Amino acid sequence: MLLAEQIRESNIAEYVLYMWQTEDLLRGFDFDIEKIEQTILNELPNNEKKATKQWYNQIIKDLKIQGKKVKGHSNSINEVIIELNYLHSTLINLMQDSKYSDIYKAAIPHIEIFRELSSEKEISDIQLCFNALYGKLILKLQGKSISEDSEDSFSHFRNVLGYLSVKYKQMKAGKLNL
Repeated sequence: MLLAEQIRESNIAEYVLYMWQTEDLLRGFDFDIEKIEQTILNELPNNEKKATKQWYNQIIKDLKIQGKKVKGHSNSINEVIIELNYLHSTLINLMQDSKYSDIYKAAIPHIEIFRELSSEKEISDIQLCFNALYGKLILKLQGKSISEDSEDSFSHFRNVLGYLSVKYKQMKAGKLNL
């Protein structure tokens, strides 16, 4: 089983962030599968190379077909975020999940601060949480420091997405009574 599949089964939020990172990685290699083979696939055990290469090729194909060679995310990942948005609304409005409501209410001030800083004002709160956490990942990769206030916000975003991930897994297993 590919690492991406393992992550998807265990935590859907981590999967989304992993896939965004993978998309950017492939863009960084200009979608050149030979370069990817020489640098990334060579590090993998032989039994994983072929499947991983096919997986990378499929992502490359999807991004090219969908016109997302420079930026944006694959439709399949965007669909997961849409599902998470629906789940968020369901937990708040239909199920009135008090634990999730408390987690989300605690995150709202942080979401609003990040929305003001964002160039995308009209995105959903869930999308904004993902964007912020991915931004944190990029800052860490660049070796940049992160303020305590931002770390506090990221913690709230992780709580929202973490709870949604647990409920998403339950929903997909048919164990969430909607």
